[in-house]
Amino acid sequence: MTSRLEGKVAAISGSTRGIGRAVASAFLAEGAKVVVNSRDGVAAAGVARELGGDSVGVAADVTTEAGAAALVEGSLNAFGKLDIFVNNAGTVHAGDTLGMSLADWDSVIKLNMTAVFLCSREAARAMLGAGGGVIINTASVQAFAPFPRRLAYGSSKAAVVMMTRIMAAEWAPAVRVNAVAPGEIETAMLSPETAALLPRIPLNRLGVPADVAGTIFFLCSEDAAYVTGTEISVNGGQHILVVLHFLRAGRVPMLVPVMPRAQWFATFSPAPILVSPSPSPSGPRGTASPSPTAPSPAATSPSPTSTG
Repeated sequence: MTSRLEGKVAAISGSTRGIGRAVASAFLAEGAKVVVNSRDGVAAAGVARELGGDSVGVAADVTTEAGAAALVEGSLNAFGKLDIFVNNAGTVHAGDTLGMSLADWDSVIKLNMTAVFLCSREAARAMLGAGGGVIINTASVQAFAPFPRRLAYGSSKAAVVMMTRIMAAEWAPAVRVNAVAPGEIETAMLSPETAALLPRIPLNRLGVPADVAGTIFFLCSEDAAYVTGTEISVNGGQHILVVLHFLRAGRVPMLVPVMPRAQWFATFSPAPILVSPSPSPSGPRGTASPSPTAPSPAATSPSPTSTG
């Protein structure tokens, strides 16, 4: 099989486990050189050794300007260029909004949103100066539906979707920017409430990191050369569901399939009120107004060219 990323250099934030590690492994299998990242330098170096191939570990806290710059610089120092950057690092906070502290909010926003800005900016600077590249951001199914007890997480992921589109518009045509929107993936971040959602995932299973890694690989390959400024949902169809109400026990979202538009309005809209204009007492120049009449047969018959 052809190595479709042969000669490419990819850096992946938060890539010592879960989706990030699966992406690193997939890239290496396709011939890329990979930069593994973690705040913990020992962990990053250890995973790079385990993955083998042309991979190195770079310690960097991507929530800071210095950390984002260090990750990109580390990639350039190790391999001389940067073709692909995957913003994978992320975190979640689950809890009622009324009980959320500012520290809880900041920790999610800094890693899920600010780090995406900082790393994308640094990566784009390197790519634009070298002819181009690809940036992939990680959104979520929760960017498109209001999951309760996930205010910071859902807000940050919705922001990532818009950031992706704006970056794509600004940096085209040299740099393509896209996003993936995972659903319930079997990683350390998986919520204990997931069991309640499983029956409402159309494909009726949880995702695995390789599901997301495969989509990210596609977006980074030449097969997606005409794709930018969009997001691909990798969630077993969960994105086609909407939140209508919540199960009171545990406040778990109850999700149901989206109804066709006509059925939705027929079900939830009040009966239309038809108001007919009152006939004026007289028509033009004092003539009596004609009374409403049924349309003539000619007006309702199909034309000769009608297919019925």
